[in-house]
Amino acid sequence: MERAHRVSYRLAYGEIPAGEAVLHRCDVRRCVRPDHLFTGTNADNQADKVAKGRQLRGNTAPNAKLSEAEVGELRRLHATGMLNMTGAARHHGVSVAAISNAVHGKSWKHLTSD
Repeated sequence: MERAHRVSYRLAYGEIPAGEAVLHRCDVRRCVRPDHLFTGTNADNQADKVAKGRQLRGNTAPNAKLSEAEVGELRRLHATGMLNMTGAARHHGVSVAAISNAVHGKSWKHLTSD
């Protein structure tokens, strides 16, 4: 079994380079038009997703345990020295590392500081 867009690419352009995926210019996963297809690495695919605004992040990420508002409040408390990371982690049901990453901008990078 092979996905239809990969078959379409091979029929139009030949073999897919080893280690590369077939990506869509049109962002329609079911599209098989050869002129909409190109090859690239997984890193290329991820960069394309981010560039086109399809990256789930913040409140749109299905596994997010914090909201953007909560991260903003955590950052505000941290900036004033009033954040107890262990207590915040327990309150929000996440790890201390998750709180630390959020307040230090290692996660939730798309949120800007006020």
